[in-house]
Amino acid sequence: MTINQGDCGGLAIRSQSNYSNLYLFQVCQDGTYDFYKYTLSSPSSPTRLISGNSPAINQGAGKLNLIAVVANGSGFNLYINSQKIGNASDSTYSQGSIGLVAGAYNNATTVTYQNARIWTIR
Repeated sequence: MTINQGDCGGLAIRSQSNYSNLYLFQVCQDGTYDFYKYTLSSPSSPTRLISGNSPAINQGAGKLNLIAVVANGSGFNLYINSQKIGNASDSTYSQGSIGLVAGAYNNATTVTYQNARIWTIR
């Protein structure tokens, strides 16, 4: 993922058919990250499951960051540039779609994604 300009990019996982119930892993060019749970009942007030700053994040516009989420049941392991930066637990959503996100909070944002891969364990 490369944030070309603006604020943040990331992955939406286990998104439900209404696109309001989902988990979001977002990485921002200022070196911060967040993992949220969004619900239809309060879409403008997501629940932050974990957040922080990480030296693993390549900061600034135009910098490449490899991001990953390993979701196994209610457990989530978060990775940036092959380094585990945190984990979270929540059992609200057990399945759903995956999407790519550009988060424009203070600035117009464009994000480029390449070589996306998805694995499932059966």
